[in-house]
Amino acid sequence: VAARLRADASYERFARAAEATLRLPSRPWRLVEVWLMAAAADLLSGETLAEAASAVLGALEVPVAERAALLEELARESGRETPVRRRLFRVLEGRVARRRPVVFLPVVHRASPPGIALGEACSWETAGRGRVLVRRAQAPQTAAAAAPEDFAEAFVQENFS
Repeated sequence: VAARLRADASYERFARAAEATLRLPSRPWRLVEVWLMAAAADLLSGETLAEAASAVLGALEVPVAERAALLEELARESGRETPVRRRLFRVLEGRVARRRPVVFLPVVHRASPPGIALGEACSWETAGRGRVLVRRAQAPQTAAAAAPEDFAEAFVQENFS
């Protein structure tokens, strides 16, 4: 993957531009993240996030038929004020929830009228093998098993759409 990334002209332009200000990571997945975040932040002159993502999918050899759906999902996520962050929720499950319960309290900042709105709290406890038991503040006696990624998707949709 790293060799294919480095062979891509778009990546090469990014790497040359970034070398002046950043120490690029050596791991391919981190390179991809830095490249895409630089494109998302509009730090790459003449390259959009969609163009960088398309080049990444090519370097990862994702079948052409699957790319449109992935690019559409990226566009949807990058346009959100609060992205889903599936990986964060997987990390929380793997490193935190297996040791202790976790409580999620959605806080939404409002510009008009100024202030914050608090959504319904949810808690997790581990259910083993990449699953968590989700309890809601409104019905704490009821628990539903879910994958962290599925919870992340539902939590963001319910509270930050």
